Amino acid sequence: AWNNNDPMYRTTEASTTSYNLGANYRLRDGLHAFYGHSISSRPNGTAVGPDGVPLPPRSEGKGHEVGLKFDLFRERVSGSLAYYTVKSIGEAFLLQGDYGTAVNPNGINGRRTPSSTWIGVDRDSAGVEMLLTAQPIKGWRSRLNAGVTDGIMGESRSYAIYYNDQFHTNGRGGVTFGDLRDREGMTQ
Repeated sequence: AWNNNDPMYRTTEASTTSYNLGANYRLRDGLHAFYGHSISSRPNGTAVGPDGVPLPPRSEGKGHEVGLKFDLFRERVSGSLAYYTVKSIGEAFLLQGDYGTAVNPNGINGRRTPSSTWIGVDRDSAGVEMLLTAQPIKGWRSRLNAGVTDGIMGESRSYAIYYNDQFHTNGRGGVTFGDLRDREGMTQ
């Protein structure tokens, strides 16, 4: 069978700095306002998408968070309320199911490059989170964590299905590939 595996010679180099930077301000006893900013990145390795195209060499995310931290009733109730946003560029995203195999199947058409179920996408997320810790009686603590997150993929992707329609059958019903000259418009 004809197999169109392309050799893959790809290296990934990424030299980046990831950091978190934050500040808080005491508004009054037991109440602080805070802000945080972070940048993170990671190499995506040598992964390729289902169509054989390499993922972006690295992913990068930038985030902002602002909110309030509080200690009430002599530290019997403490917690925080925060709003955050994150923007990711080139994030490696795992496709569910057999999508990679459907786009780039193995078999009569050959496989273009090693099939993968990872794609690189841009994503925006934002949310609100509340954390509460309470000590209603001595020796007993309880915690409540609630949040709402909304996100959107910044792009849509579609892939053509690789399929070789240049095959023929022989007299016994077996599938064969025509002579290369026949595919170029020449006679056998």
